[in-house]
Amino acid sequence: MTRSPLIRDLCKQLGAKNVLWAPSDLAVYDCDAYTVQRSRPDAVVFPDSTRQVAAVVKACRKHQVPVVARGAGTSLAGGCVPVGGGVVVMLTRMNRIVEIDLRNRMALVEAGVRNNQLNGAVAADAYHFAPDPSSQG
Repeated sequence: MTRSPLIRDLCKQLGAKNVLWAPSDLAVYDCDAYTVQRSRPDAVVFPDSTRQVAAVVKACRKHQVPVVARGAGTSLAGGCVPVGGGVVVMLTRMNRIVEIDLRNRMALVEAGVRNNQLNGAVAADAYHFAPDPSSQG
């Protein structure tokens, strides 16, 4: 199987180990927890920084391919399904808590931080991040 120009560009930006494009690898990403609607992406990428996300978006724009952001894939709404193809950007590796400011009740986190991760970071100070999605546990 040959790599498309898009796949070559994504591999150049992220490294080949951070880009999935084989049909057998993509099958896992054709739906979220709502398994009724399925649509296989053209590729799945695993950035670990905002710089890499920007590089992915630029490559996709160059090749006129849609971009779909995805977290854990536990939604029941199909929001992370790449209807009609596209590149799924997995945000799970962007899981760093950058700053917690308890005085102002603010946290600066990357897109892949899980709610229970943030709750664990503030629990000792008797704080709690209120949203409680079904995926938290």
